[in-house]
Amino acid sequence: MRYSYKPKGVCSKSIGFELEGGRVHNLSFEGGCPGNLQGLARLAEGREVREIVALLSGLKCGRKKTSCPDQLAKALKKASRPSAQHRGQGDQIDEPDPGSAGRQAHNLEIGFPAGGQEGGV
Repeated sequence: MRYSYKPKGVCSKSIGFELEGGRVHNLSFEGGCPGNLQGLARLAEGREVREIVALLSGLKCGRKKTSCPDQLAKALKKASRPSAQHRGQGDQIDEPDPGSAGRQAHNLEIGFPAGGQEGGV
């Protein structure tokens, strides 16, 4: 099932991923630091949600209270909840950020399909 999450307090504007059997696939970010997020997407591919959450929860970016990896961990926790499993395809798993109105998002999609090929960079 494909999920979309709007991170808060970081440069990325959107995080998308698929969950199959408790494993992460096709992780993608819109905006943020391209090289770091490409690496994160490759490292997360096929790994168990609980492993990723344990590794990334609580990481901070500079003086921010969170980071893109921490926001990914939050998104995975939300998507893994039993109530999230019963939603339809392509569901948003958060509420829109009221402070985002009028902000322009970067149109940089970073993700890697299950085959490991780069896409959308």
